Amino acid sequence: MTMHTPVDDLLPLEARSELERLKKTISYHDNLYYQQDAPEISDEDYDILRQRNIAIEKKFPELVTDNSPEKRIGTNITSDFKKISHKQPMLSLANGFDYHDLSDFIKRNQRFLNDHDDDNIPLSVEPKIDGLSVSLYYENGHLIYGATRGDGRVGEDVTANVITIGDVPKFFKQSSPLAIEIRGEIYMEKDAFIALNEMQKQEYGKIFANARNAAAGSLRQLDSAITAKRPLRFFAYGIGYIDTQITNNLQQQYDLLKDWGFITNEHNCFFNNIDAVWSYYQQFIANIRDGLNYDIDGLVIKYADIHSQKRLGQVARAPRWAIALKFPAQICETQLQNITFQTGRTGIVTPVAELAPIDINGVIVKRATLHNDDEMKRLDIRLGDYVRIYRAGDVIPKIESVVIEKRSKDSEPFAFTKQCPSCNSILRRLENESAWRCLNSHDCRAQILNHLQYFISRDGLDISGLGKKQIEAFYDTGLIKNYVDIFHLHHHSNHILKMDGWGPQSVKNMIQAIEKARDVDFSVFLNALGIQHIGESAAMQLADIFETAEKFQQFITDFVTNKNDNKSQFLTQHDQIGDALVNALYNYFSDTIRYNNFIVLCNELRFTVQKKPIENGLLTSEHIVFTGTLNAISRAEAKKIAENLGAKVHNIISKNVTMLVYGDKAGSKLTKAQTLGIKLVSEEEWLQIIET
Repeated sequence: MTMHTPVDDLLPLEARSELERLKKTISYHDNLYYQQDAPEISDEDYDILRQRNIAIEKKFPELVTDNSPEKRIGTNITSDFKKISHKQPMLSLANGFDYHDLSDFIKRNQRFLNDHDDDNIPLSVEPKIDGLSVSLYYENGHLIYGATRGDGRVGEDVTANVITIGDVPKFFKQSSPLAIEIRGEIYMEKDAFIALNEMQKQEYGKIFANARNAAAGSLRQLDSAITAKRPLRFFAYGIGYIDTQITNNLQQQYDLLKDWGFITNEHNCFFNNIDAVWSYYQQFIANIRDGLNYDIDGLVIKYADIHSQKRLGQVARAPRWAIALKFPAQICETQLQNITFQTGRTGIVTPVAELAPIDINGVIVKRATLHNDDEMKRLDIRLGDYVRIYRAGDVIPKIESVVIEKRSKDSEPFAFTKQCPSCNSILRRLENESAWRCLNSHDCRAQILNHLQYFISRDGLDISGLGKKQIEAFYDTGLIKNYVDIFHLHHHSNHILKMDGWGPQSVKNMIQAIEKARDVDFSVFLNALGIQHIGESAAMQLADIFETAEKFQQFITDFVTNKNDNKSQFLTQHDQIGDALVNALYNYFSDTIRYNNFIVLCNELRFTVQKKPIENGLLTSEHIVFTGTLNAISRAEAKKIAENLGAKVHNIISKNVTMLVYGDKAGSKLTKAQTLGIKLVSEEEWLQIIET
């Protein structure tokens, strides 16, 4: 299962694993974007992650957790700036990408408002500036402080830096209100950004990746004198907290902001129906967008009536009354220079298009995946072809089509390689698969390195101080050939010290990180092995079933020694475990080398010991599963209470479960429990039980 698997094709177990992966990935990129001002992916690629997460949660509501990305705004504050609580939360915006999304937004809100007049809806439209959102708090017209969005509720105090920006009024005349939050976006114009980067290159040798990073980095300087030298601008886009309501529509609000000395965007417009908004959106893309001297990534559509905004309210992280209508992916044209092939962790060989470098939305693209042999044939792609490429739709750039009219007359079809690019083994295409595979798993350098790199990555044992380059160097010099060798690197400290890039402290840090990794949760270890069909969620499920590493080892030993139906049935009787997972386990561990490495590796590690149930506790005999949304307490708190009362808490429904505690939006687990005759307990009943 990958990012390319359609949401409708996901099984519940796959969906849970994918949601866990997306949660980690989104959190990682949120931290880079909001805290470090150094994003690694484009806004389009980030939106793809968010949209996939939303779609999976919509299909599998029972899998939604309290720490879902859709319940967070921004990221936690971890910097040296003082914290400031916003008087009114600075929410994020839901995204739309086409007319259908815009129509759904309007229809949904009109139904909520019980308003059937679709031709008289006050709507505001404004450019979505690609900058840094801030809140400016004034009392009696005097600027008291400026704060970043932060996590939406608590931001960073950047007052000393904000007052250096010429567009920010330090004082304005007003009769009322006495206290008010002005919301807006700090940004950097394109020509100013180019000039700043030229200066940075000459003075420091380091440049900013884009104007948004430059603006965010400039605002978050601990030395406000540096901020004062940076060409920052500010657009006001609305009012947050206000102690006295002084207007009931956004048009009057923008007029007030201008009267008070704030700069609002000249392209702010007001319309009365969806067709007028869509027409402006199309005109903006065709005639306005490219002429702007600042970056935008869409238009923000809001209900302009303040009373309607209050009625519509908000969901976890976004107002219902506003939506960001993103621009379509920019399709560019460049030339295919070569097609190379890469061997992945599972032996799948992927074709990669090597392109003449091209700038797409501020990112230089040189490569794009061609996925597999079937995709190459669909495109009929040939060396020297001109191709249309875009960055939305996949995490990495994708080729949409070939420009046939520019094809050379003497071009020839390009054949998929027959040999592994890493070890030269003959490739095989297995039944019911679109991919060609290298089956030489023990001697293929690419497969071994990819497995080792995954093992020590954030999704694996998360060993700091070890990365792709270090693993490659250790493998090529013979220090590492398998997982076990990682835990013997301390024997080679003197050798490593002689290698490029290593010193006494870095070697010491790496060895300490490896030693720390010996203490590991068993489910994390299973996931780190990189077994096909066994990701984070499946690993958690197996750990839940077997409880200890010793029991799992015994099962595997019996299983591969004499594969029989009893062992298979033992696994498949558990919820969401099917034949594919069982066969993957057998295929992996029936390989003698893998099995032996697994046994030795288990002896190198210290697995987290499951807490023993409390004897004579109120719930000592119970095996409990929680599902749905709990309102009075969090899922984590409920689990802790159950364990403290002696119960054993599971993640899945099986015949061993004795009680299902369900909250709002309980889904398939509730149905499964009813089928098995498991005791059903509502949240209200659960609260009564634990209070006795």
